[in-house]
Amino acid sequence: MQGRPHISTSTGKTIGGSGNGDTKSGSTEVWEVINLTGDNHPLHLHLASFQAVKAQELVNLDVFKACMTTKNDAVACNVANHATGKLADIPAYERTWKNSVKIDPGYQTTVVVKFNLVDTGAPYPFDATAEPGFVYHCHILDHEDNAMIRPLKLVA
Repeated sequence: MQGRPHISTSTGKTIGGSGNGDTKSGSTEVWEVINLTGDNHPLHLHLASFQAVKAQELVNLDVFKACMTTKNDAVACNVANHATGKLADIPAYERTWKNSVKIDPGYQTTVVVKFNLVDTGAPYPFDATAEPGFVYHCHILDHEDNAMIRPLKLVA
């Protein structure tokens, strides 16, 4: 877990594995992205647009990392008590709809994600729920090549 960002929805449900299974085509979700690495990660999401709305520093980071290494569950590791540090300024270019957002190390970044056409916001003109699905990943190719890529399956 320490080697990649942890991504969960606002309800604390982890996104990843074989896909989260209940992200609906056409929906808008709030994701909390926790970066436990020492690197900035430009998170890239296929088939969606998103924007950063908040970045909160994680306090007692070593304790939180140790828990995440064991449990891989931000809610069980009490992320609410750790995401209480300073708020980072979100630059204007990160507060607009796009398909990549920078995720700072040691922060929980809140992003709003829209699962519609990126350029127009219209519904997809194809079946976005068809196999094999889509992915989200770090846009640094060395990171993507080293397993920092996850499947995402949309449902109707």
